[in-house]
Amino acid sequence: MTSFPADLILLAALVVTTASVALLNRRLKAVDRLNADYGKALAEASSALICARDALDTFGHDGREVLVLLAGRIDTAHALLAEIDARQSRAPLAPELHDR
Repeated sequence: MTSFPADLILLAALVVTTASVALLNRRLKAVDRLNADYGKALAEASSALICARDALDTFGHDGREVLVLLAGRIDTAHALLAEIDARQSRAPLAPELHDR
């Protein structure tokens, strides 16, 4: 008869422990789902960063091409201006321009 109260105490402790373990299991499953979502978000962020890096590389390459083309056109424009200046200095002025 003396073991009956002890058995009730042990049974209550077992029920409380089982409930605690069940609650902990639910929380761990929720953390696992959140961890999976976090992993997906990190994978998407990584993919977006890779795309951004590739875009910057392309932008840099295209920018260098434009810079080279622009430098070539500026050099051509300088040469044309020098040629125009040389022609103007060799050409005689028209008589109506002398009066001014």
